[in-house]
Amino acid sequence: MKKDNFFGSRLRQNSPNVFRSTIISQRLQRTGKAENGDLLLSSMVITEIQLLDAKGKSLFRGTCSGNSGESHTASQYAQDHAKSQRVYKNAVETAVLTFMGALALKTVE
Repeated sequence: MKKDNFFGSRLRQNSPNVFRSTIISQRLQRTGKAENGDLLLSSMVITEIQLLDAKGKSLFRGTCSGNSGESHTASQYAQDHAKSQRVYKNAVETAVLTFMGALALKTVE
């Protein structure tokens, strides 16, 4: 968030509040078929995000989901572990961007 134009100037070095994020679900989902008929799969993650105060009291709790922008066949994932890691990382990054967008809307209200 530090690199984001909107949030970067609003973040403090020290705050009693803490964000906690937990991946509560991750999976591959069907997105279509390859030319050879094999299923194409993309990654999806669902995260729970909490904002806790200094005493650990939850100030905000919500879920965000993220999908990868890439789809591959199961055999392609099995042959290339780095590809699998990349699509899950992309799905997590998408979930974070979704959360940042929701948070930006909330601060404008």
